Amino acid sequence: MGDQWRPPLSDTLSAGILTFDIDGRSPDALVSSLRALKVITSVAPYATPHVRLTPSIRNSSAEVEEVLRIVRSFA
Repeated sequence: MGDQWRPPLSDTLSAGILTFDIDGRSPDALVSSLRALKVITSVAPYATPHVRLTPSIRNSSAEVEEVLRIVRSFA
């Protein structure tokens, strides 16, 4: 599968912010589709835009797993 997770390469810059692409889907369209399912994402303002997802310590493991299930359903 050509889907790409795009975390920062440097350990000093890596955090709980995930950026990713799904082949055949624009970041804007994917963000819109995910928001319709109550998954809050945004388009990262990089030279090449990617979908950005930022889980936090307030999210349960079950919530993270559900978001992953939803994101995978778009692949």
